Amino acid sequence: MRPSAAEARLRDALDAKTGGGEQAAANEHHQQMFAALRNRDAEAVRAAVRADIDAAFDVLVDLLK
Repeated sequence: MRPSAAEARLRDALDAKTGGGEQAAANEHHQQMFAALRNRDAEAVRAAVRADIDAAFDVLVDLLK
């Protein structure tokens, strides 16, 4: 299935935006999630997922400004 024009524009904007520090932050959140999962630490998993979602939300809000 082909993305709509709006989805393609959003994808392109996110790709451009995450070329810097945002991508590094996302990778760090993912590494934290994997470590927490390996350690079976539910609270740490929850915190890492929350941080990842919050960071993505901030990127999206910035795109709307």
